[in-house]
Amino acid sequence: AAQNMPVYGTAMPTLDGARRVCEHVAKDGELVCWFNLRQEPCVYINGAPFTVKDRGTPFENQRHMGFFESDVEQAEVLLKLELLAEARKCGGRGLVMDESS
Repeated sequence: AAQNMPVYGTAMPTLDGARRVCEHVAKDGELVCWFNLRQEPCVYINGAPFTVKDRGTPFENQRHMGFFESDVEQAEVLLKLELLAEARKCGGRGLVMDESS
């Protein structure tokens, strides 16, 4: 950790949750540096995070050893484009699975 710089950790929050965390830890206009350490593409739909999962193990994180940050970022762009294309074809709707349901 950087000297005099507190470090915190979270699971994947909603956009509102991330905003609240930043408001809580940022004092007097301090900057917050947020890192996402996931190895799988993530997109936000209506403020909630969604990631790509393997059909055989939908409740486990994917493990991609040797991937670079740019690989994940590129996969996120492609995932977003695919989801938007599906939504256009399906009247603004897309199919996702929510682990909490």
